[in-house]
Amino acid sequence: MYVLVLSRDGLRVPFYVGETSNLTKRMGDYQCASFQASTDFKVGEALRYLIETQKCGIEVLFRASATGKKDERQLIRELQVLGVHLLNSLLGFNYWEANADDERKVIEKFCAMLVRHACLF
Repeated sequence: MYVLVLSRDGLRVPFYVGETSNLTKRMGDYQCASFQASTDFKVGEALRYLIETQKCGIEVLFRASATGKKDERQLIRELQVLGVHLLNSLLGFNYWEANADDERKVIEKFCAMLVRHACLF
């Protein structure tokens, strides 16, 4: 299980929780940000936007787990109850029907809100 955390101006805010047995491969998927893989595109574009446009640092916190999916769901729920906005809650899309530029704009709006909200802490 892993958590992506944005850091900026001394603030650290989790924004995505995921589960994988191969973290290196998963990060490569996000770097490619294939539009045909909704989650890869969503997380990859969010990372690009946060780093390049918002000048955020990104931390990856990883914890090995024998019950990864269960732990992932539990952590997502715990963070949501605390009021943390997670990219996990942004609905995916069907790449056959969606437009990459439109989806990118939605992701960027979410990330801009995330950064604004983070500044309130």
